[in-house]
Amino acid sequence: MKNCYKEYGNSYQMQWKWDQFRIRRITGDPLANSATDEGKSLKTSEIAVSPSNKLVQGDWIWYVTRGVTDPKSVWHNYKGKGLVVMVWADGHAGQFSLPFNRHP
Repeated sequence: MKNCYKEYGNSYQMQWKWDQFRIRRITGDPLANSATDEGKSLKTSEIAVSPSNKLVQGDWIWYVTRGVTDPKSVWHNYKGKGLVVMVWADGHAGQFSLPFNRHP
């Protein structure tokens, strides 16, 4: 894929299908068994517990497998730093410095 905007209609992504990297998923996989966590979306009642702390989505490279120095990703970050724009469940957006070692 050369252009995520053309493929998905935006250049942001959310955590889906499973919980990873200290992030709760937002959406489940519609093809997975709905009785499993993988097939379940996060409930609004779960989000309502602390919406100002719930990451909803962010710039494409926020996800741990996206490199901040990869030529396909650099337009999303600031000088090769893990600093991206994120959106939280309470509606605010802002720069977020990725707190974990993404590429050991």
